[in-house]
Amino acid sequence: MLPIRRHPYISFTLCSILCLYPFMRVFLPVGDEGTLIYDAVRVTQGQVPYRDFFEVMGPGTFYWAALFFKLFGITWLATRIALMVTSIASAFLIFFLTRRLRTRFDTLPAIFLLAVLFGHAWPSISHHGDSNLLALLSFAAFVVWIDKRWPALLVATGSLAALTTCVLQPKGILLFLAFLMLLVVLCRKEMGFASYVALLVTGYIAIIACVLLFFWTAGGLHDYVYANFVWPLTRYSDVNSVPYGLGIDEFYWKSWIQSFSAAISPAVAYIVAGILIIPFLIVAALPVILPTIALCNRPRAFSRELLPYWIAGWALWLSEIHRKDITHLVYGSPLLIILLICLLSQLRRPFAWTAIKVTAVSAIALAAFNVCLTLTAHVKTETARGELQMFKKDPILGFLNTHVKPGDELFVYTYSPIYYFLSGANNPTRYSILMYQINTNAQFLEATHSLEASTVRYVIWDNLVDSKNFRTFFPDYHPPPKAERALEKYIDQNFAAVYQQQNIRVLKRKTGVPSPQKPCAAPNLRSVANEGTTVRAMVAQGH
Repeated sequence: MLPIRRHPYISFTLCSILCLYPFMRVFLPVGDEGTLIYDAVRVTQGQVPYRDFFEVMGPGTFYWAALFFKLFGITWLATRIALMVTSIASAFLIFFLTRRLRTRFDTLPAIFLLAVLFGHAWPSISHHGDSNLLALLSFAAFVVWIDKRWPALLVATGSLAALTTCVLQPKGILLFLAFLMLLVVLCRKEMGFASYVALLVTGYIAIIACVLLFFWTAGGLHDYVYANFVWPLTRYSDVNSVPYGLGIDEFYWKSWIQSFSAAISPAVAYIVAGILIIPFLIVAALPVILPTIALCNRPRAFSRELLPYWIAGWALWLSEIHRKDITHLVYGSPLLIILLICLLSQLRRPFAWTAIKVTAVSAIALAAFNVCLTLTAHVKTETARGELQMFKKDPILGFLNTHVKPGDELFVYTYSPIYYFLSGANNPTRYSILMYQINTNAQFLEATHSLEASTVRYVIWDNLVDSKNFRTFFPDYHPPPKAERALEKYIDQNFAAVYQQQNIRVLKRKTGVPSPQKPCAAPNLRSVANEGTTVRAMVAQGH
């Protein structure tokens, strides 16, 4: 017989698997999933991130997904198994961290967070989701260490924070600093304080040193440092400055009103949408709501038990605020949502109980709505990586199934790398995504040279970045005049359109165009003046 205290965790895990399965079967072509899983394929094939292909995400997610490819093959099913493991483990940790605070609403934070993640953030493999899993593991190890004082737990805390850094750099660094701050606040008067700090720092530095050593021995340390630290500090904010809470209105409210009004009366549509939007408003208002509630319950709000949730919770929130849209705010809020439910449960006031009921009803309603929406995805699509369930047919996938064989070269421009994975094709360049203001001129030049040296037959050209809708996601995106776009000029000169669907065109290499040849010795493009970037002399090597 299992101890009774284990039963809630087993029950929660089994229920989570049943509830999350409908989401796992659906393919949503959103976010960075295409980049992450195709780069995981490259890792599986022996390529080294940054040295052999350029990305700005930390390497952790590439290797995490590659692990499942090694175990289950390079298939769509393997990606869903990876996503299920990450989602279940994250929900379990949120349940554990809530339960230890004795809120009486143990499952509410997990339901709330999964409900607000669906759509534009999940279910898809994401470096935000993977980093949250590692961050929650690290935080769980820390709070258990506070209770048990086992030295190995502090080493694990530092090591897991370092692994978080390897997935999402700001999150791991800020979390590590939060743990140092907590040791100072909670343990500075204890005799073992210095050893506590040493254990935490040792765990963190050991993992970081191993990662740096790996890239150094692989000849990719310079590329790793540039892509993970130099590039984000110099390029990311150019196009990712957005209004706070971007997406609540555009992605959810307007979409719901339009859809519901077509099926029910406008008045009822506004009521239903008003209930469903509440969890997103709570996430956006956390910086105001939490201090306000804390002032109403000052004796308990900053107790020794809750202080770790405050400091580590705000560290996670700050790590996602580099882009202030609702998706990033949701990924930054898991510990703060737990803290919110705990503070409300501790207040013996009518408004607190009402707030919990409103939060619970809206979160459960949103989660149920998401499940119902997911069950309407009945379009089956065969791909080189397995069968997909989609909401609507994708003609581009149908074209790739009949015209591109696994192992063929394919170039997808600018923002749909999922087609590399689903078609089994190889990208002849080092870039799964190429966007002006984000990528440098030298990187566009290198991609053009790679296309010249390749035998790529088809180009998938996604013109979404030139549409008005794209400005909703990237309000500060301003591409150069068309006359200055060298890569577009090359594609237009050498490829002709054979199919078009809305913003996406399929182009085929023109007949009569000379076949690409290996160029003779070319100058090494690794260092380009005034670009501050690394560029490979792939043309000179004939790759």
